[in-house]
Amino acid sequence: AEYMGEGPQDHECIVCLLPMFLSMPIPIEREPVDCKQTTPKLLSSMAMLATVSALFSPVVSLAKFDLSSHVKSKLDGGHEEDLWSSLICCVRTPKKRKNVFHREDSASRWFEKDGQNTYAEPLAVPPLVAWDNHLRSQSISQLVERSTQGFKLGLSPVPVSDGMAGVYFLDDSNLAHVGVFKPADEEVGCDNNPKGFTPKESVNNVRSGLAPGFSMFREVAASALDHKNFVGVPDTCLVRYNSLGMSRSGSLQAFVSSEGSAGDLGCSLFSALDVQKIAMFDIRLLNLDRHDGNILYQWVWFCRLLFVYLIIVPTIRADNNGNADVKLIPIDHGCCLPTRFEVCDFEWCWINWPQLKEAVHPEIKAYILTLDVDHDIQLLNHLSINMPKSSLFVLRVMTTLLKKGVNAGLTLFDIASIACRDDVTTPSALERAVLRAKWLAAIDSVRTGCSFDKAFIRRADDAVARLVHNVVSRA
Repeated sequence: AEYMGEGPQDHECIVCLLPMFLSMPIPIEREPVDCKQTTPKLLSSMAMLATVSALFSPVVSLAKFDLSSHVKSKLDGGHEEDLWSSLICCVRTPKKRKNVFHREDSASRWFEKDGQNTYAEPLAVPPLVAWDNHLRSQSISQLVERSTQGFKLGLSPVPVSDGMAGVYFLDDSNLAHVGVFKPADEEVGCDNNPKGFTPKESVNNVRSGLAPGFSMFREVAASALDHKNFVGVPDTCLVRYNSLGMSRSGSLQAFVSSEGSAGDLGCSLFSALDVQKIAMFDIRLLNLDRHDGNILYQWVWFCRLLFVYLIIVPTIRADNNGNADVKLIPIDHGCCLPTRFEVCDFEWCWINWPQLKEAVHPEIKAYILTLDVDHDIQLLNHLSINMPKSSLFVLRVMTTLLKKGVNAGLTLFDIASIACRDDVTTPSALERAVLRAKWLAAIDSVRTGCSFDKAFIRRADDAVARLVHNVVSRA
């Protein structure tokens, strides 16, 4: 068998026939075939082959080209036998891509050989270096080491078209994506943004309380504050990308393979435990960008994938113990820990999911009660994560709100309703309470001579306690 015709535009294809194809009951005829009879069998066979391949081979992915146009072109051209021989699955192979980080000039260390980018000479320093104090675990050390392997093979970063900032996939020696690199100078509102969201063009796209160029610190802060990987945030660290005597900083996050995003499925497929974990984390860090595209999902039991394609999608549900066939993974935390308390209900995709209105899961309640915001701030300072003082105030207030709300028996929906706005122009109850606490703290600092920070912490704690009490009394 051989590959016939044009393949997908985003990657090349090679033939990968499974042994089961040899035992298919469909004859491969050399004579002209009745298209009306064979086409349904053909499409059924291709669907079955692709499904089984996805189940039993981790390196095989489903073909992304248009099957209907591919079949039609073969039948119209009288190449039925070629159509049978091209029953294939597509295997991802490294596309011949230009290095997106370098200019093709004499000063570059890269050169073209057989259509691929290759090092002209070995680099004196590794192209990817982690910041000091950021190799806090063995998994992060392995992430940095594997992300560097692709550079040694001459592979350049793969740009990602999604999103508004510059994002790149990094490959290892097995030509598989292992890292996600986000340069600080290509964030929204920065001069080098490759998607046109420069300072002049992105005035309306920069969120309130989020300064351009600091998303890399927030990405790493979210990973560091996910203690014991309770929520499942991928490992993230700060790195420097060295090239041509220049150094570019950014965040490096572990690449997570997934079946898709939460928007592809209904929320009834998700367990209350997973949903409440993500909601708790977003409330704690006041994440301003939790849409359903920032939540990936994986099938816990891959043996059910075949049936998911066929008949039992409506029957898969989470059980009463919080177990489900789908595991949720939160990504993209560059908009967490803002300097203001301005968050709208539409920025939290889970706000109306029924799992939020259930009682807080015992595991999550125990996790919240063990949080120590002073320890969290010390951890961020140890990792050289330069968060503004106002962002640390946000972390302190939101952690206090979670702990007091859970102790009072509130659901995560009740707690989120205190923090978020129902209308874009109307401040939330938490915003009004925090503003009043700041005024009272300023007066206290003048009267008593204590520092504003201590006075604000005390006043904010009292304000959050009153908010929680008001919600409990109305219930």
